[in-house]
Formats: sequence, structure tokens, C-alpha cells
Amino acid sequence: METELLFNTPMREELVQLRIRLFSKRPKFYINYDRKIFMHMVHGRSYEAVVLDGWWGAEGDFEHMIPTYHRYWVRSTSEDFWAVTNFSNG
Repeated sequence: METELLFNTPMREELVQLRIRLFSKRPKFYINYDRKIFMHMVHGRSYEAVVLDGWWGAEGDFEHMIPTYHRYWVRSTSEDFWAVTNFSNG
């Protein structure tokens, strides 16, 4: 994937399919009951519009809010599935 991204060439179909499979494994929701925070990464949905009073809700990237040791999608520093799926193929 890096080669395609670095040289701005169209992605091969098998890499597009891999990216889709990896994206499906990433968390879509973040809920912190202690701090009353709700975040999601479901584009086109407005879940944040129906959060309870006293809660903060938003659509956006919440990876930085998850401690490294809880990130099941990162097997090692060289295999971060969030980084692999978080780019534009435009």
C-alpha cells in the first residue's frame, strides 16, 4: 500500500479489498462512562445529536483517546491497522 500512496498511483484491487477488511475491524464507537464522552466514526450518521444531557458527543477520530495497551488492532509498531485504513485513495 505504501508504494501506491507514495507515488500516487491507483491501488491494486487486492489492496483495496484488504483496506476494506481492515477498516471493518476498527472500532466505530468510543464511550467513556466516567467522563461522559461518546464518539463515533460512522460517517453520515448523527449519533451525537441524541446523546444524553450532560454528555459530550461527536463524530471523529478517537484513536488518541484509547490507551495503547487497549488497541487490539495494533499488533506491533509496524502493524497499525488504523494507520493503514486512515488515508484517502482519491
